Amino acid sequence: MLMQEEEPFSIVVGLPNSLWKFKRLNAFVVGCFIFHNKNETLRDDIVKHELVHINQFYRHPFKQPFGYLTNANRRLEYECEAYAKQILFLLHKDYDIDNFDLFLGIESFKVLIDSFSNVIYTSYKLNMDESICRDRLLHAVKKATTEYRINVELYNDIPFWADGGSI
Repeated sequence: MLMQEEEPFSIVVGLPNSLWKFKRLNAFVVGCFIFHNKNETLRDDIVKHELVHINQFYRHPFKQPFGYLTNANRRLEYECEAYAKQILFLLHKDYDIDNFDLFLGIESFKVLIDSFSNVIYTSYKLNMDESICRDRLLHAVKKATTEYRINVELYNDIPFWADGGSI
């Protein structure tokens, strides 16, 4: 069972196509506001991702926005935390993403890690090697399993759990 953290106060704002200038973004957060293209479906896993950013903002209302915008390591840390919780949400909700049926298991985990580490590497202008993005994402997922009190025995077949390295 996936333990849910308390959801922060948030306001979802749908912007019309004429104002949506972010071709590569599904949504973004400013403070407690989640902005998205109102002509696109805002999936539950993306909302989960954005709520993590709102929690980050509430934890560090000055450090988070400044660090996100000015420091690649901080941006990577914030995105890895959000993607880690999005991955766990997808795995434990048996969610259908782009008509690819996910099932709880190693293959789904690998697909999500590969997909989201590539998104982090290509979309966030971090100037870091993709393997660094992948390893930091794996570390964030491992940390999130502890926070959510997930039975990590489900992931014992994943070498990362055993040796702390990449899968």
